[in-house]
Amino acid sequence: MEDFVRKIFSREAGEEEDSKEHSKEHRPDVMEGRMYILTNAAKTYGAAGILNKRLVQEFAGGQDFFILPSSIHETIFVRAHDLSEKEAFDSMVAEVNEEQVDAEERLSDHCYYYDGRTGEIRMCA
Repeated sequence: MEDFVRKIFSREAGEEEDSKEHSKEHRPDVMEGRMYILTNAAKTYGAAGILNKRLVQEFAGGQDFFILPSSIHETIFVRAHDLSEKEAFDSMVAEVNEEQVDAEERLSDHCYYYDGRTGEIRMCA
């Protein structure tokens, strides 16, 4: 699925994107234009990490992110540069769900927004 998401990012952004995994033991440097995958060591039910407010705040470091609910096993964070990108991300999430994610493992067909200043997550509207 990661390759599929990367292909969609390439199509939308016109360039190849890198990705890194993120877990409690590994905090990547946040760089522009990168995807970060939040999961756990077992890579099962790792999307629940989004409920760990301290973990998400540490990772984000005060920066804003789009959150793409990939499946119950992982969530993808992408640095937010422009709120108008939300429509493209919504389309991406729906497309990935339809083509790559079993119905019982889907979280949402919409992207979310993490506000680095307030530490709140909200649905992109």
